[in-house]
Amino acid sequence: MKQPPLINQLKKILDEYPDDGQILKEIIQNAEDAEASEMKVMFDGRSVNDVDSKGGKPFTKYFKGPALCVYNNAQFTEEDWEGIQMINSSVKEFDPVKIGRFGLGFKSVFHITDYPMIISKNKMLILDPHQTKSERVCVLMKLKNLKKHTKEMSTSDCLSALEGIFGFKQDTLQSGRFKDNVYDEAKINDLFRAFKSEASVELLFLKCLERIELYTKNVSKLHSGDDLPIFTVNISNSCIQDARKKRKQLHEYMKSVGNSLAEKSFTTSYNMKIEMKGKNEQHTENEWYVMHCYKGGDMSKELKTLSQDETLSYSPYVSLGLPLFHDQEFKGHVFCLMPLPLQNESLTGFPLHVNGYFALTQNRRHVKWPTADQTKNKAHMDKTIRWNKCLVIEVWQRHIIC
Repeated sequence: MKQPPLINQLKKILDEYPDDGQILKEIIQNAEDAEASEMKVMFDGRSVNDVDSKGGKPFTKYFKGPALCVYNNAQFTEEDWEGIQMINSSVKEFDPVKIGRFGLGFKSVFHITDYPMIISKNKMLILDPHQTKSERVCVLMKLKNLKKHTKEMSTSDCLSALEGIFGFKQDTLQSGRFKDNVYDEAKINDLFRAFKSEASVELLFLKCLERIELYTKNVSKLHSGDDLPIFTVNISNSCIQDARKKRKQLHEYMKSVGNSLAEKSFTTSYNMKIEMKGKNEQHTENEWYVMHCYKGGDMSKELKTLSQDETLSYSPYVSLGLPLFHDQEFKGHVFCLMPLPLQNESLTGFPLHVNGYFALTQNRRHVKWPTADQTKNKAHMDKTIRWNKCLVIEVWQRHIIC
């Protein structure tokens, strides 16, 4: 069967996923799955490398500004380079530990730009979904060999756009290693505002990320403060060691179980203080009691069957986040590792946040649940709905609440 053009496939995928603050959540999920501990996001408002004035060099469009630049302190594996080039599937699809399998992932950046670029370790990947020849859609190059692509690009364009951003510099091209596009500034600011509004809980149920920073680069000229984040959210030093230890224990346990059934349940809990700080020294912090439960041992026949269903590849795992601070307007929210978009359907009805490996709707915005007709008529339910019911009744209610 003939495939539609790639750009048409992308448009159809993106139509399912609203163009909103979820984009940064998807990028955070990628950093978490890469087991990064730190992430930085910069809006570079400078106008650089005007493509129209270049009169050639087709790769120059990848170094054009303004741009959104995202960094994390993990590195791509060969599997990552392969997975990033998949359009309708993912190497994470059946990995019960990865949270990127629950979302749109990297493809969400096509809401922002037609020409994304990735730099990691010693390679640069550029993507052009407008290409009609499949071999030209993804071009993977070694950094030290960029100067060989003189017909397609100029290293001066690369440096004028990236030099000084998250440690990228002339030496990077010479050594061939790096420790990585279009919304207007108003839309980027909307993304940042959406992130800040939920920043106090973005790290709550993750297992690797400990710090996220937002940056802007001045449009006209560099200021002395441009190397400082405009906003930071991080786990406080007062609790980082205990939280890091117990998060790692949970992460390692889940990886060891994989797609098998755990012989016994694993639970862990800790206090987590999350700090938020703006550029003008505004500082707030919230403390939480976090508890995780990975169900094992005595399980119902249905939960065992669903847990071993390779087409689901879900883990019988739930968490709670109990606020240890007073907030009269606090409402418990549903998470699938990251908070679901705030709507009435995403509220827990409890004075705490609930997290779990829930089966979500196609656009990843709602937990699948029986309709009124299905409940009333006791009709057959999709196994993803049955999974969610088992997770809530057998794991959440029996282990967390009790």
